[in-house]
Parts: sequence; C-alpha cells; structure tokens
Amino acid sequence: MTQLHRHRRRATTLFCALLALSPLAALAQDAGQLIASTRFQADWLPGHADQAYKLTYATTDLHQRPALATGLVMLPSGPAPVGGWPVVSWAHGTQGTADRCAPSAGGPTHPARDAAYLDLFLQQGYAIVASDFQGLGSPGEHAYLHGPSVAHNIVDMVKASQQLNAALPVNRHLAPRWVSVGYSQGAGAAVYAASVATELGGPALDFRGAVGTGTPAWVNLTTRGLGPGSTQQLGAGSTAYLTYLINGLIQAEPRIADLLTDVGRARLAQARQLCLAELTGELEGVTLAEYFHTPLSTLPGINTTLDSYLAMPLRGFDQPFLLAHGSADTDVAYLGTLLYGLVLAINQQPLRFRSYPATHPESLHAASADVLAFVEARLRTTPGAALPGWNVSAADVARASDGIDTLPQDALR
Repeated sequence: MTQLHRHRRRATTLFCALLALSPLAALAQDAGQLIASTRFQADWLPGHADQAYKLTYATTDLHQRPALATGLVMLPSGPAPVGGWPVVSWAHGTQGTADRCAPSAGGPTHPARDAAYLDLFLQQGYAIVASDFQGLGSPGEHAYLHGPSVAHNIVDMVKASQQLNAALPVNRHLAPRWVSVGYSQGAGAAVYAASVATELGGPALDFRGAVGTGTPAWVNLTTRGLGPGSTQQLGAGSTAYLTYLINGLIQAEPRIADLLTDVGRARLAQARQLCLAELTGELEGVTLAEYFHTPLSTLPGINTTLDSYLAMPLRGFDQPFLLAHGSADTDVAYLGTLLYGLVLAINQQPLRFRSYPATHPESLHAASADVLAFVEARLRTTPGAALPGWNVSAADVARASDGIDTLPQDALR
C-alpha cells in the first residue's frame, strides 16, 4: 500500500469515527443508547457522591421523534454490593427551559436543598441517575410538563446508565433494579414514568416503584380557562411555571401563539432565556390576563391538546408508588393531588398517599423519612413483589370535596 493510500485510509477512518459521534448519527440510535460519557465535577454535587458522570443518550421528544438528552450519574463511595448499586432515578423540579438551566449545566435551582436530599439516597448505598430532560442542555426545546416525553427521558436515561457499567470496575456497577423519585415538575415526570416503566424498560431493567412529592395533577383542566379573563392572582413563581407551560403547549399546538398579545410574546421570549429564579423576579405583579387577547378555549380541539399534553395517567401502574404532598402547598394545589390520589385508588392502582403540614418548598424535607422508607422497601424486596391498591367509596370522594381539613392525614395509606 502506498503512503498516499495509507493517508486516505486513515482519513476515511477518522471521518467515520467523527460521523459516529455527530448528532445526526446519534439520532439514529435506539432510545436509551448511551452516546457519550465524561467525568463530571461541580461545587453543588452531594457530599457523598464519590464519582459523577455526565451522559449523552438517545431518547424521544414531544413529537415522538428521535432526540438527544443529557443527565448525571452519581455513585456512592466504596464498593458496590453484589449485583451493583440499586438505582434511584431523580427527576428534578422546575429549572427553566433554556439549555443553561439544565442541572448538568448550571446546577439545580436550589443546589443546597437538592444536594442534601440526594445525599440521603447516596448514604443508603443507592446510585443516583438524573435526566436533565430532553431539550434542557440538549438540542431542541424542552416541553415543560409534557408527561409522555419526560417519561421516556427518565427510562431511557436508566437504560443508558446501565451501559456505563462497561467503563466501570465490576465493584462500581449499577444494578438494573430501580425506582423513580421526583419533586414538583419532576414528581409528575416520575409518576408518569411509573405507568410505562416496565413496558419501556423491557426485560433488561427491573422497575420497582415511584415517588412523587408535590405532584401536579389536573393541570389539563385548570389551563382551559387561560385568556384575557384570567383574573386569578398568582404569585410570581406560579406565573413563571405557567409561562414555561404556555411555551411548551405552543410546541404541541402552534395556533396558541396567535392568541397572544405583544406582552405575552415578550414574556415567553424571556422564559426561553431565563431560569426559574430569574424569570420569577421578572414576573412580580404580572398577571396571565396580559398574555392573551383571545381565550384559549376558542381554539377548536384545544381540550384534546391539553389532555394529551398534560393529563396524568389514571391506570397502568404495575408497581407501588407514593404520592407525598404538603397540605399548605399553594404552588401545586394539595386538593388537586388529593383528588388525583382518590381517582387512582378508585381505579385500584397500587397507591400510597401521605400528607404533611408543609408548603411546597417544605414538603421535600417533610416527606423525606417516608420516602426513604418506601424506597428501601421497594429496592430490597424480591422481584415482582407488589402491594395492593385500595377501593375508595363515593363518600370518601364527597368528604374530599368538602375540604381538606375533614380528611385524616393517612386517608389513603
């Protein structure tokens, strides 16, 4: 072989290698395929995270198209038990929708709080696997509160993390046994993932259950009234959540953009650039009525769009899951999540429900002991073990609608 041919062969080999690493080639991979992994360091990481890795992996987006996502894997110190560390898949709360708002890019919205919470699991010998969610730190827009896509992102991240084992010593491996745990936006994601985890994960994964703390429910119904008549006074934080949501809904139904005022368009442009704390500061005193010149309800078929984008699953859970909620929560209404729990119980889903005298930010800490106990019970049980659901009577539903003060703390325990 001549020297020229050798150079051409090397160039061809290099080109193919670069092509294999390109986004276009990555999008051809099956969902859950690990594309790349690098060691990760940041000041906010939990103190008991001995090693951390950032993964890029294949998943799907809002439109079920192939997409890329990123996320973090955190490993405890010391050797893993036989079979590997059980996995807690962490689904984060609201960060924003800009790439820099991804936890693996800019850290969590509340770094000290989230690090302390994740440390609770690392100290128990669980590995943390945490998707950023598609469109946060990866190509495309993030579809805020879209249940089906983030459920895929969560399961695909767990799949990808299993492939990291090939680059780790055998005494540092992750087990296929896992649970999903989330807070606020992530609570909805973790619970939605629980309804499809066994199907999407396939035989290679061993899904054991889920926890949602501060789980949004019935948002598909409460958003139907958006428009120039939206006179409800919301805090700046809740207005920020709904601004992110409107931006996501436009990805599913572009005609919504035609209903916006110039003010509304400007606020959405801010939301695409600002993370939660920044956007909340910009929205003090702002009302959603300023966003619209025409009611959302005037769009033909909008209720179907809202339901497909936002509705939480009411059936399909094959492993136990816990809904934990603060009764003083005004960010994610307690009564709405309680009624969601009652419907799930009526449908005989394997639900646990606990409430606490706590606000939305306080609920993560208030529920932590129960969450740890639930996760321990699920990850240490034999494969396939399940807990029964409950039958809830019409009288229970009536009492719930009368007011939350009439309900015992453990109404659905």
